[in-house]
Amino acid sequence: MILKRIALFGVLALSLAACSDQSYRQPLFGGMKGRVREVRMYHILPEEWRMNSIPDTVMYINVSAYDIYGNEILSVLMDSAGRIQSQAESMFENGVCVRSIQKNGANRTVAEMRLVSHENGLSVYDQKRGGRTERLEVREKKRFGKYTSRVTLDGRVSMVSTITTDASGLPVEVVTVDASGKETVQKNTYSADGDIIEKHILKENGTRDDVTTTQYVRFDDKGNWIEARTFNRIGMTNEYLLREIEYWD
Repeated sequence: MILKRIALFGVLALSLAACSDQSYRQPLFGGMKGRVREVRMYHILPEEWRMNSIPDTVMYINVSAYDIYGNEILSVLMDSAGRIQSQAESMFENGVCVRSIQKNGANRTVAEMRLVSHENGLSVYDQKRGGRTERLEVREKKRFGKYTSRVTLDGRVSMVSTITTDASGLPVEVVTVDASGKETVQKNTYSADGDIIEKHILKENGTRDDVTTTQYVRFDDKGNWIEARTFNRIGMTNEYLLREIEYWD
């Protein structure tokens, strides 16, 4: 069974800081239309990959919850039976994440981050995990239409990310360099409604290009998609996606 872990600490740091002209901020309500309260997404194995006429097979489930301002306050990964595998809880003040907690499937805290200071494009957090506390700093700046985030742990660079957005603020290119110097480039193409229709992920100095295209099948009355399917670079179906969306109003 395929399970995708929630990338929280380190990666999440790139989106923790907000409310600054130098900061890139994740779209409110996950970029969906309307004031979304919760979205539950089912990743379903396509029929061409099933064995012995197995009926619709859920591989895993993602759940995201948002506060009334559009901040993502909860992200949960469940297995095919709906059992929680990991979850991340975040608290915000004035659009800035001031605390974030990661828990495992047994609801035990495995890591926690608390905001120490936030000013002039620099956010400082204390991160606790594995019985020790680390100082995590996120320094952000904007230059020539690109947002750059530099993340350090106890003074050591752990990640540098550069985000290029289009006129509407959607990320069309994200370049990430990890602590070892390995670079990953993600390039996105969007529909007129702002949904990703093609995604390229380039690794190994651009010699490996993973391509995913998405076809949207059904939408709800607010214009958010509720059924889609994704395809790999040779046109084979990767998975079916079903979304259940609840709204604040």
